[in-house]
Parts: sequence; structure tokens; C-alpha cells
Amino acid sequence: LEDFLTYKEHLIDYLQRFLRELATASADIIARLERLDEVAIGRALDLAAERDLSDQLLPDDAAREKMRVHWRGRWRGLRGWFIGDREVSQAQLLRQRTLTAIPALLRALTHLHDIRLKRSDRVADFRTLARWFAGAPDERWAHALWHSAFLLAPCRHLTIDEATLDARQETPIAPTTRWLDDEPMRIHPRLRATGRLLTGRQASVVLDHHVAKAELRKRLAAEASEFSRARHLIATGQARKLSEFADLRDDAFDLLLDCLGAALARKSDPNAVVQCTSSDGSFTVVCEPLPGEPMATVTASSGVFKGPDMRLTISETWSESE
Repeated sequence: LEDFLTYKEHLIDYLQRFLRELATASADIIARLERLDEVAIGRALDLAAERDLSDQLLPDDAAREKMRVHWRGRWRGLRGWFIGDREVSQAQLLRQRTLTAIPALLRALTHLHDIRLKRSDRVADFRTLARWFAGAPDERWAHALWHSAFLLAPCRHLTIDEATLDARQETPIAPTTRWLDDEPMRIHPRLRATGRLLTGRQASVVLDHHVAKAELRKRLAAEASEFSRARHLIATGQARKLSEFADLRDDAFDLLLDCLGAALARKSDPNAVVQCTSSDGSFTVVCEPLPGEPMATVTASSGVFKGPDMRLTISETWSESE
């Protein structure tokens, strides 16, 4: 169980780190691609095509045109993967699919873990039984363990009628008694004919999980409602000062710190305006410094945050792309 939990934590941590790095690198890559579009990238692509044709003996015009088309297609593919002119870019689509895949991955890992726990391992069972035999205090305990483990006993354990059972209880017979020396046993005709004796069995108890499921749905709905309320409170799409965020709940405070941390991680110049996305890629953050403003204080139920005041514009990424 510890190995499984460790593997799951490493896997989820890797996916979350991948999302953060992708969200952080996408903005820089998009900015560089847009700058390259402004400096006549076509000439550079033609030079790359000529370099690929330098190894050919006698390249003709058709080969040159084919190589130019190839390099322009590669450039359009790279640009469309991160920018996406008419639809959602592949980078944003990958972040969406990864966020959706994490819960499905957790369910699959839990299912595999449950299957591994419920699997019948005969080798492990026999090893455990061997240790029990080795620890038996005497032969009587070893014989009792053998009987309990393999259910091997004389044939007198067969199902018989009530009269024969009562007679055996009144006059017990040793298991070592020969069949020829004992009285015959009266067995039910159905058992003798078919090898089975159908008996009425009590129906197994079916547990009712409706109450637990209803409580779980109630809790999930409450958590989703609180998270949605926090998103609407933080991601308004309007410019607000950091000092204007006051008396926040813990969930809204965590979202604000996530967006603020992503913006500060991208800031290299203290007077520059930074635009980035949150660690999970679901929010777009624009951070504008406010020099000369007093220190901002944000109060939450878990503590107080103090820092330089700035103007933040936080909006939801997916709603913008749609």
C-alpha cells in the first residue's frame, strides 16, 4: 500500500508539474513566435530549405519548391500548436485533456490496486500455511491445522438424515473404525443419485448504500459550490488592486495566491506588466505594478498576507477561448 501511494503521488506530482511548466513556457513561446513573424521568417525558412538541398547533387526547381513548402508547413504546424488562430490551440487542448485525465487516472490506479489486493495468490497462501505448521506446538495442533486448511477427514462427514445423525451423537464412533465393522449410514437418495443435496440457504444480506451515497453527493455538491463561488469571486475579468481583496475564505485565498505566485514567478523587471496563466492553466493573470502605493494586506481565515500593492486582472482561460 505504501509503494502504491508513493507511486500515485509521484505520478500526480509529475502531471501537475508538467501542466505548470507547459503553462509557463507557452506564454514565452507564443511571444517569441509572434516576434519571429514580424522579422520576415520566410527568408529564414528559405535558407533552411536551401541548406537541406545542399547535400543533393543537382537540385532542380521542383525540389526547391517542395523543400520550401515542407519548411513552411513545419512553421505553420509549430505556430498553430501554440497559438491556434481559429480554434483552441493544441497546447490549451493538451492542458484541458490532462486536467480531465487526472481523475480518470486516479480511478484506474485505484481499480488496479483493488484488483491486486483481491487477487488469490496461492504461493503466498502456502508459504503462510508452512509457517503456521512450523510454529505448531505439537502434532495434535498440526493435525487440527491440516483439517482446517484442507477439510480432509473420514467419509463420515457426508450429509445424512436426522435419525442417523441423532444415533451418531448418542453413540459416537471413532474415525478409525472400519466400514465393515460399523452400521451402515443412511444417505439421502438425492445425494446418492446426483452427488448434491439441495438445501435452503438464507439469502445474503444486501447492504443499502443510498444514505451514504446521498451524503457523499451532498458533500461533493457543497465543495463544488464553494469552489465555484471562489472562482467567481477571484476571476472577475476586471482590474482590481491587491488591497481590494479583503476577508477572503480559504478556498478563494488559495486561488488568489496561486494566480499571484504564477505572475511573480514570470516577473523579471519590477516595473513591467506581466501576463501569464495560473499553475493549472485555468486562469489568465495580468499583473501591473503600482509604484508608490502603500503595502497591501489581504486577510483570510487561515492568516494575513502582506506585500506590495499591484493591479490584477484575473479571468478564466477556457471561457475566453470559447
